[in-house]
Amino acid sequence: YSGSNFLRQRLVLSTISGRPVVISDIRPKDEEPGLRDYEASFVRLLDKLCDGSDISIDETGFDLIFVNFLLHGQSAQFF
Repeated sequence: YSGSNFLRQRLVLSTISGRPVVISDIRPKDEEPGLRDYEASFVRLLDKLCDGSDISIDETGFDLIFVNFLLHGQSAQFF
């Protein structure tokens, strides 16, 4: 996939289905290109919820590779 449209939905569907997702060209022409802070926080949350996830974001934030394995079946405390 390319672009930032439905980024969070794509990540959630990847988590539920257990299939990896590659998203490229995330806001390449914006004044502030790449992932936003809230999107990066959401990726970190998914990383905590998944067991053995592999997340790769390039330095510019244009490209994101999200590979997850299993959702945790236990409760998590984030505060």
